[in-house]
Amino acid sequence: MDAIAAQAIEVKAWLSAQGYDQLHFELPIQEIRADGSQTNAIVDCLAESPTGYLILDHKSGRCPDPAARFAGYMPQLRAYADLLTARGGKPVHMLAINWMNEGVISVIPAQKKETA
Repeated sequence: MDAIAAQAIEVKAWLSAQGYDQLHFELPIQEIRADGSQTNAIVDCLAESPTGYLILDHKSGRCPDPAARFAGYMPQLRAYADLLTARGGKPVHMLAINWMNEGVISVIPAQKKETA
């Protein structure tokens, strides 16, 4: 338990150093479309700065190669970003995964690359 508490302190300090001083945990988000269909999600941690958001998802269990696994979680993270963007307000700047067992955070810009 002490290791988890220490990691939480480190993650909070890292987010603060990046300018994300407000943290929202287990944040439910929902989209209800005109046809009545819904998308529901719970964001592990939504970090907020004065200019935007960073979505931080926590993953437990061994992950010897976080960089290789990151791509597999992109659809989930992009869906969260799309739901937040649809609400209006601040933009989502970054998407991140906290690989808890590895003590590593992987981060990428939230902007989708446009193809020609």
